[in-house]
Amino acid sequence: VNPLVYFIEHVIQAINYIRAVYPTFPIYMTGISGGGLITEFSAALDKRILASYPVFSSVPFNLRPPGDFGDWEQLQARSYWTLLDREEYLYALGARDVGRRVKKVVGTQDDVFPISTIRDEVRNFERAVQAYTPPNQYSLITDTTSAGHFYSAATVAAILADIASA
Repeated sequence: VNPLVYFIEHVIQAINYIRAVYPTFPIYMTGISGGGLITEFSAALDKRILASYPVFSSVPFNLRPPGDFGDWEQLQARSYWTLLDREEYLYALGARDVGRRVKKVVGTQDDVFPISTIRDEVRNFERAVQAYTPPNQYSLITDTTSAGHFYSAATVAAILADIASA
């Protein structure tokens, strides 16, 4: 059994319950750090998640700082992200279907994946992912206010504004 099942199965069970009790309730998901990674995986696997907001989660291997190989589940030898030639395609799966979207939050001062020195590379990554999705369904939100690896008021406000606009 792949260990990721222990992180994703409960999400699918929760969605099944929500659908049984509230059949038309829209489902949105967010998580930070490892929870952001699970948000990305869950949205890729379950089309009932209409919008996902991974916060300070994974980044492609080529955007990691030198020597940073990620956590155990993110190591290239174990990662689902490397199943295809292009990691961008796997990041796009949560937004591939019309009406679904991903707003991935990255941070300039994030302790784990700071993007302050690689902004151009991050925007190139965003465009590469967008090439696999319908227009306006995948985008990055850059949090410049968080002084660490945690939700900031600006990130929460951006997520709530996006949900309210749906």
